[in-house]
Amino acid sequence: MRGKKPKEREKYVIRLGDGTLVEVNREIYLEWYRSERKERYQKKLGNAAKVS
Repeated sequence: MRGKKPKEREKYVIRLGDGTLVEVNREIYLEWYRSERKERYQKKLGNAAKVS
């Protein structure tokens, strides 16, 4: 992995689809982040398939 290792924080903040900020713990944040990455990856694959 490149760069610095991220710090473990006590609080994590995520922005929901409607713009609301929600404070969550680390486990919830990591699961949310993983699902967001997966969704972006799927969209990227979908766009690449349409172009090909």
